[in-house]
Amino acid sequence: MDDVHTKALRKILLKNLLLHLILTQEINQTPFGQITVNVKLKNGVAQIETINIVKNRRKKYYLAKKEEVTT
Repeated sequence: MDDVHTKALRKILLKNLLLHLILTQEINQTPFGQITVNVKLKNGVAQIETINIVKNRRKKYYLAKKEEVTT
């Protein structure tokens, strides 16, 4: 049987299912980096129209080996 906390969590997840789907899509599209998400909540429900997503990706730099010069 579900306890009180599990029922409450299920309610919150169902109310914020759209937010969860949006975040899952953003995460799957970003291979590496950082994602910052801001969203306003009202009575525990995310207000999707206020969502702000900022992605920061760093460039991957590869160090090339220096070739030895022989004379």
